[in-house]
Amino acid sequence: MCAWYALAVDVSSVRGSSSWRRLLLVGMTALLFACTWTRSDQYLAAGRESLCAQGFAPLGVVAVLPETAWRFDQKERAKREAMIERAIAKAFADLPCGSLAPPGGVEPLAVWSIHSEQALLASLANRGIDSAVIVRVEELTPRLAITFSLPFLWGSSSEADFRIRALDTRHATVLADFRVKRVVGGFFQLRPPSWAEPELATALRRSITGIPAWPPKMPSVPAERSTGSATR
Repeated sequence: MCAWYALAVDVSSVRGSSSWRRLLLVGMTALLFACTWTRSDQYLAAGRESLCAQGFAPLGVVAVLPETAWRFDQKERAKREAMIERAIAKAFADLPCGSLAPPGGVEPLAVWSIHSEQALLASLANRGIDSAVIVRVEELTPRLAITFSLPFLWGSSSEADFRIRALDTRHATVLADFRVKRVVGGFFQLRPPSWAEPELATALRRSITGIPAWPPKMPSVPAERSTGSATR
């Protein structure tokens, strides 16, 4: 939002010498460079808005089942899958409304959706699991945007897009079913793929507790300045 406000200034309307106008342009550019925006959207299909939302029963013994649903042309899948495993391990390290102790825990990445839901829940229930949390990551990537109009602008963002489906294994009921998309970026930034990992961990943690427990930390990046967020 701060970037668009800066662009709304009509430089030609500034009175004074051209040096003042140049100074204003430099200031606008600096503002754009310093501005980082964050957008986090949730699309709720059923159940609770977060896994540990207040007013709901605890999850009991939990098995976290991570999987991916990549685009056909997705690059560096192995690298992204390693990022996913680390982000999930961090986000679920302290589960406030359930236990990940054996027989629960975070399972390795697999195609869990290939099984019928009924068979999967029965198998988990036989192991002593009370709740299954399927985390399907569909996007974990940087994006580059360029405008060819004047003023010429470019920027990039880190995107994490995933779905969570939590199920009661004993009664085969849906506890939560929602999608989350988190995008963080800014003008005149080049964000490498690795920067999407802390954004995924932050979004996952918020999906567990309802509030971020810690801000994302990225190497050589100043503190995040958020200019707005939209949550549905």
